[in-house]
Amino acid sequence: ETDAATASIPPAISTHLHPLIRADSLNHTPSHTVNKNRRKNLMDGEPGTLRGQETYVGPTWLDEVLAGRHRVSTQSAGFGRDVERGLQARAAWLVERQLAERLPDNKLQMRPAAFETLRKFEIERVSADLAKHYSVPFQAARPGVEISGVYDRSITTPTAKLAVIRTANGVTVAPWRPSLEALRGQPVQGIMHSTKVVWGPGRGLGSKHM
Repeated sequence: ETDAATASIPPAISTHLHPLIRADSLNHTPSHTVNKNRRKNLMDGEPGTLRGQETYVGPTWLDEVLAGRHRVSTQSAGFGRDVERGLQARAAWLVERQLAERLPDNKLQMRPAAFETLRKFEIERVSADLAKHYSVPFQAARPGVEISGVYDRSITTPTAKLAVIRTANGVTVAPWRPSLEALRGQPVQGIMHSTKVVWGPGRGLGSKHM
């Protein structure tokens, strides 16, 4: 099923992205609003909001619940039952990939680097999808290295928001910041610091990055 946010994206990019990932359209449909609505729908028990999370290669709301970051009731019928099934399926998926383990009391314990590993896998998949869409090489953002190019749009995954930067030689994704929206379609630059980037206007990048 295609929602309004996906319908506003040119067909090529929506078909290249995973169904759980949303991209802003070029006419600026804010994907962070889509993500907030999806999180609200999860808490309100909207049907279908768990679909695909059990096997998603990246951090999910189910992972956050399993890690104890959210407390939800799974006792009620309907959505509560769906959450319980989703948690069980996700737990099995994580254990199978050695991202979590079952303790002697049968409680699930996430591996210390589980979320970092899931995020790495997610970035790799998003990067491959975007490289295919734009028909250009992907360039990984690395800590301490400057990122420069044109801010194209944002991508919202189940638990994060990423900025798509078109560079002279390819495409890069990096953590999104609200300050980027005033620079949409314009040259930007920033330095990757651990899990965030401090963005600012680019200098002398010109139209070669478009």
